[in-house]
Amino acid sequence: MVQSEPLLSIELPAQASSIAEARRAVERVAAECGAERTDVALAVTEAVTNAYCHGYRGDADGEIQVSAELEGGQLVVAVVDRGVGMSPHPDWNGFGMGLPMIGHLSSPVHFEDVDPGVCIRMYFDTH
Repeated sequence: MVQSEPLLSIELPAQASSIAEARRAVERVAAECGAERTDVALAVTEAVTNAYCHGYRGDADGEIQVSAELEGGQLVVAVVDRGVGMSPHPDWNGFGMGLPMIGHLSSPVHFEDVDPGVCIRMYFDTH
């Protein structure tokens, strides 16, 4: 089986401004392949926000990778950080709604430890 080129592959600094940049990039990809643009954008916004706030805890030295590809009729978007992994942030109460929202918007969603860090892989139907 031949592996196709990713539709998107970007590395962003772990900064608040990267959240909007990632959202804009995946919106374009979603529109091009017929996925629900709003769902993809919101789920990726949540995933990148989690990577920035929780994975790196606001440390701008980290990188957040965002990639997208088509797989079996679905748009698959992965957000990867090399931060502290999925552990509670001692200084952040938050609302705790990001991961449930991602789970609601994408089907399925997979969380993978990448040692260090986390990969959130989200699947969206295309038409």
